[in-house]
Amino acid sequence: MKNRANDLHDILFEQLEWISDKDLKGADLLEELKRADSMCKVAGQIISNGNMVINAVKVREDLLETHNLPGILDTKEIAAPPGKK
Repeated sequence: MKNRANDLHDILFEQLEWISDKDLKGADLLEELKRADSMCKVAGQIISNGNMVINAVKVREDLLETHNLPGILDTKEIAAPPGKK
């Protein structure tokens, strides 16, 4: 399973190529459009989750010394940048 941002990028552009195929018509086109819609929804959730993690790390770096983070945003499992703890 490919699960990196670059892989997601490649998969989405591959899907774009599929639905851009001028020879794809009728039921086959509709099936690919449904697949593309589903892929975009999942990709949106993956991107949203990645953004949440990035924001949690930023909050952790900015406020950890003076505030406790809520458990849901606890990023202890995410490594701190080099030179920071």
